[in-house]
Amino acid sequence: MHHRLSALHWRGDLLRLRGHARIEGVTPLDTRTELVLRPRDTERPEVRLPVTVFSDPELPKEQAAAGFVVDVDPAAADRGRPLGAGVWEVWLEVRAQGVGRIVRYGRHRASGRATTAPRRLLPTGDGSADDKGNSGGRGQPEPGATDGTTASPSGGEPSGGKKITIGVKTDQPGLGFRTPEGRYKGFDIDVATYIAKALGHAPGDIEWTAVPSSQREAALRNGEVDLVVATYTRNEERAKRVDFAGPYLRAHQGLLLPADGPSVRLPEDLDGKRVCAVTGSTAGLNLRTRFAPAAQLQERATYTQCLDDLTAGSVDAVSSDDAILAGYAADRPSEFKLADLKLTDELYYVGLPKGSALKGKVQQSLKKMVSDGSWNKSLRQNLPLLQGEAPPL
Repeated sequence: MHHRLSALHWRGDLLRLRGHARIEGVTPLDTRTELVLRPRDTERPEVRLPVTVFSDPELPKEQAAAGFVVDVDPAAADRGRPLGAGVWEVWLEVRAQGVGRIVRYGRHRASGRATTAPRRLLPTGDGSADDKGNSGGRGQPEPGATDGTTASPSGGEPSGGKKITIGVKTDQPGLGFRTPEGRYKGFDIDVATYIAKALGHAPGDIEWTAVPSSQREAALRNGEVDLVVATYTRNEERAKRVDFAGPYLRAHQGLLLPADGPSVRLPEDLDGKRVCAVTGSTAGLNLRTRFAPAAQLQERATYTQCLDDLTAGSVDAVSSDDAILAGYAADRPSEFKLADLKLTDELYYVGLPKGSALKGKVQQSLKKMVSDGSWNKSLRQNLPLLQGEAPPL
């Protein structure tokens, strides 16, 4: 089963899940897809909700009809009644031609009242599933907080102003990470919070939305988010469809190695080595065509899978932006180390909808973050292994 959760956030009083799911070899429109809500630690029956399947232009042609979207109203989801009080696990089930797959995306805590439920939904792993439907992702451990590091709540009391929805990563320690308690941490989170404050929003006005790399543009174009602060690089094609402010960080393509493994200082050191990169990433393309064509490139769907392979010894290195890899190395120093190798320059930008009136204000807030020392302080605290350079604002 191939699937990806591209958006999981609140739209008013509704909980929206959006992504794609399909079973290999089965036409997506021939599948039956349902959202399954299962109460934990009770004998109450599960709740099943139909999922709308649609053609998603962001997906490859062979997956074009595999997109799904579903809105959950906690006040009426249980056959017209409010969800009972307690914790409900959120699953997605896809069935076709006698084949069924199910995967858990998170859990939702409902109040049991016919009013808006507390906004709490916890991600679980990378969303992969095995043939039995078990979640194959291994959730990242909570990185240690340091004094001054932003740990933004998933909710909280708003200032009374208008809400702002910001797309971020939730599985990358040091950049964008959601803790088991539902708090957001990382350099990107600090940048996003600083921007929101400059725009007049208190922390409680921020609605965080998880945006995987492949869905950042879609989230902006569909109006699901106001901003994206999620290791977003700019290129000419993207700039035709969305706007960018920044850059706010200069990163480099690098390598993550086993803590007790040999050092890699030159691209030629990778000849014959097994190197993992996320499928479709620039890192994999650069290794194959420019820097290490003699390396054995192993592509995986997620960073979690690459890290698991590195831990198991089935690959020798993981390649991606050093800003991303530095977070994993700092979070798990007994397992990983960052190689002293910089292959390319990668500039991170804030993404905005095309024509957004916020672009100028966001640009000014980034300049102020650098000039008042907040940028440097956050980088040191969140990514201590990264020798960061002030962005060319």
